[in-house]
Parts: sequence; C-alpha cells; structure tokens
Amino acid sequence: MIDRIVGPTGAEVPVPTSECAASVNPTVAAGMAYAMHKVMTTGTGQQSNRGMAPQVPVIGKTGTTDGNKDTWMTGSSTKVATVVAVVSLTGDANQRTTYFDSGQAATARHRMWPAVMSVANAKYGGDDFIEANPTPTQTPRPTPAQTQTPTPR
Repeated sequence: MIDRIVGPTGAEVPVPTSECAASVNPTVAAGMAYAMHKVMTTGTGQQSNRGMAPQVPVIGKTGTTDGNKDTWMTGSSTKVATVVAVVSLTGDANQRTTYFDSGQAATARHRMWPAVMSVANAKYGGDDFIEANPTPTQTPRPTPAQTQTPTPR
C-alpha cells in the first residue's frame, strides 16, 4: 500500500490504484498461514517474533543460502509485510564466522526485522489470521486407468 509519493522537486505524484484479487483458495491460504505462524512461534523465526513490540499475530519464513553466505527474514502481519536480508557482496563470507558490533552476521536479520516490523505494528496493527480447517483438504488421486497413456496402434 502506498500512502503518498513525493517527487524530487517536492511535488506529490498521483498514487496508482491497486487492483488486487484473491488468487489462493481461502482454505489453502489458512493452512499456509498456520504453517508460517509456527515458524515464528516454535521455529527458526522465534528470535524475530520475540523482538517485536507491540506484538501482533505474524507469519514468516527464514532462509540461509549454502555456506551461510546470505540470510534473510520474511514475515508479515495481516496489514504489512517486511523482508530483510544480509547478503555477501563478494559471495564468500560465511555469516556464522562474521561479526558486526551488534553480534553475529547470521543473526543480524533477527535484529533488523523486528525493529522494522515493530514500527509497522505500532502504525498499522494486525488482526488474527484465518483459522485453518482442522479437517485436511485432500485432492482425489487419479486411478491407474486415468493415468495410463494409451498405447499407439
């Protein structure tokens, strides 16, 4: 969401209109939100989740490339999404053996993300995510007859 755009001369630029549409089945979306909420409460995003103030419900995903070269934290409330990354410009710095004044490079994402998300939470808040259906959604599997390719004659 864009509140306002100001050009280099200080003049306001018209904000483009948004044309959003739902693209994921609500049941599937609720299941994804449930799994991504667990990342924040019992998984690799706990440190970021604990650092937020004020607290609102969030979902998230962490990531680390091979050799600990790059790390990131992606997460959102129902109102705002935020992504932070610590990347190696040379491609050969191991973040587990690299330190900043604030601590290990590999955990910097968990210091940056909650700082940014806390400001967003204070301004926009956040609602509960839609509850996942306790009954799993299943897609019927095709029978062997439906999956066989006809033999050419």
